[in-house]
Amino acid sequence: MSAPELVLGGRTPHDWCDTAEHKVNITIATELVLETKPGARQPFKMLATVLTLHWTWRNGEWRLSWAFYGRRWRKTTGDWSPHVKGFMAEWDIDLPGWVRPIIEANAPTTAPTVPQSHKAGA
Repeated sequence: MSAPELVLGGRTPHDWCDTAEHKVNITIATELVLETKPGARQPFKMLATVLTLHWTWRNGEWRLSWAFYGRRWRKTTGDWSPHVKGFMAEWDIDLPGWVRPIIEANAPTTAPTVPQSHKAGA
């Protein structure tokens, strides 16, 4: 049986799925406390434990989204919640300057590809 012919794309022409994605999860090994931007609608403080960089291939280019994940500070008990998870992205905080080199080092540099299928007798 020969391999099927493959092309990049969503499941159907009307699919909102991205053609390809590239994701990097980076564990934060030291204490990193983040706070929402001044004037945030729902301000909170978070102990960040993971930085996620997620690129999706859309309209001929890689697009980056990033987020920090961790544990939220509980004002009522004055501690980091083991159960209430926090999530901060560009609408919550500005990208810290130390993240830019990490993005540049991990960014995909070529378009996603699917090898051409092998034709019978070729």
